[in-house]
Amino acid sequence: MAASKVTPGQQIAMDMAIGKYDDELAVIFESFLLRLDETDRSRKWSLTLSDLNVTQDDLTLGECARLERESGQDWQQMSGPLASAEHARRFLVLLFETRLKLPAVDAIARADAMPVNDVTDAFGAYVGDRPKG
Repeated sequence: MAASKVTPGQQIAMDMAIGKYDDELAVIFESFLLRLDETDRSRKWSLTLSDLNVTQDDLTLGECARLERESGQDWQQMSGPLASAEHARRFLVLLFETRLKLPAVDAIARADAMPVNDVTDAFGAYVGDRPKG
């Protein structure tokens, strides 16, 4: 059985994983984001905790409307939960209340007690379809 051929993109990813481009990661990332802006794909966020898994695409209209009210920003224009500590807190409190059904006081207490490293580890990113319209 013949071995499958590695694509150029796969080779770049493998080289990056072993540190071949460590000195150029900022340039590579910036190029990635610029190119992503020109396609029908976009960078989206995800949240993974032991009792909660949510992606940006899973948000309900009600959750988006609440995030807009509380942040004063259009939810599609928000740069994501990790744009600031307050953004992360709003996202977490909202999701603890809506998804885990925690009372507001408990949702706030849980979010406020999370170590910053746990918060940054919990939020991830993925590439998905850009919203139409």
